[in-house]
Amino acid sequence: MLNNYQKFFISTFAIFAVLFLVLPVLTLAADASVSCDQQYPWCKGETSDIAGLVSKFYNYALAAVGVAALGAIIFGGIKYTVSAGNPSGQADAISWITGAVWGLVLLLGANLLLRTIGGTKLVDLKMDKLVPVEVKKEESGTTGFKTGNLILYDGNLVRSQLSEASKGGITFNKNECVSDCKANCSCTSMNNLPKIAQDGLLETQKRFGPIQVTGGTENYIVSKTGDYVHQTHGPGQANVDISFNNTLNGTLAELTPTGTTPKGEPIYNITLDNGQKAVFVKESDHWHVSY
Repeated sequence: MLNNYQKFFISTFAIFAVLFLVLPVLTLAADASVSCDQQYPWCKGETSDIAGLVSKFYNYALAAVGVAALGAIIFGGIKYTVSAGNPSGQADAISWITGAVWGLVLLLGANLLLRTIGGTKLVDLKMDKLVPVEVKKEESGTTGFKTGNLILYDGNLVRSQLSEASKGGITFNKNECVSDCKANCSCTSMNNLPKIAQDGLLETQKRFGPIQVTGGTENYIVSKTGDYVHQTHGPGQANVDISFNNTLNGTLAELTPTGTTPKGEPIYNITLDNGQKAVFVKESDHWHVSY
């Protein structure tokens, strides 16, 4: 049966053990600056965050409790010695020693548990300062412009940026399409042209010189035939048409076609300077390009 002394020591050490288990976990989740009176030893130095203060307090408290337990054991030993011939006094002394030992077991067990679960991170607490991260837009080393600025949705803005980025090397054979035009529009649209196609056009112009875009994302109906002007073009499709030009024609003519379409049109697969893949199909009066 535990007496009052044993209950007192075990309860005290149990409280410290719980604090040593809980405080580090709570501290790791906190990020705040606190003020601390410099008269306390755990407040010395430049530490002002919660983690640093709890870490210092933890170490001082651990030492203090250890000294207290040692004092209780010494007290119990002395009491046991001077109580020779007094069974009740010796029993009381043993209670002091037993309570102190159990308290040390709880304390060291809590410390061992922390180190086993989290290594030194739950004991030697540190609060790393958050450093602002500078987000940089992706730079294209081959075209000298920021591809992250390209706007996908507005055809006129896409045209403007492609023209500016290529220094006038990319042109268009017709005006941008009107959004509500459904048939016989006679236009070339860059509206909702995927970024991969925009990058591909810039790389194509860089490699083969000035190019003229004759087909983009437009897909209106031609009343004369009742068919769509394009079968494979449309918003979100990375397909464009480019006029023939001597440099492009001559370069691809030196390559061996990788296949033909059902209509017998030669297909060329090439890798652009930025590593991007492109498929060129030589149609009757233009190149159909898929990026």
